[in-house]
Amino acid sequence: MATLFSEPIPARAHAQRQQLRAKAVCSVTQGTQLLVFDPPLDDSGAQIPAGGVAVGETPFEAASREVREETGRGGPKPLRYLGSAVRINTEHAKHERRDFFYLAAPPDSPGTWDHPADGQRFRFRWVPLSHLNLD
Repeated sequence: MATLFSEPIPARAHAQRQQLRAKAVCSVTQGTQLLVFDPPLDDSGAQIPAGGVAVGETPFEAASREVREETGRGGPKPLRYLGSAVRINTEHAKHERRDFFYLAAPPDSPGTWDHPADGQRFRFRWVPLSHLNLD
């Protein structure tokens, strides 16, 4: 079940009342392609940069940090807020607010690259927006 929000302030207020975990999810594009990575420890399929919002950090700051940490590249600018969703999934114990952001990558970004993060090596690549198959 998901509740959608088009503005960040009502989404944050709702999440605080419900004591939900906050997560920033980042769609990074270059032209008509989306940046994805394949998780190194499983075969769950292509994913996009995302991660938790730290205490005292805004969702915007978390989105920029997550892109920088996970990709090993400076956070593309500008960061644009797309919306928020509250997701409650009791089966998988997920109770979180997800803030979605859009970032445009520099045109000189490489086609593929590897970057170590969280004790793992992530392989990044671009996928045409018309052929997405994301978890």
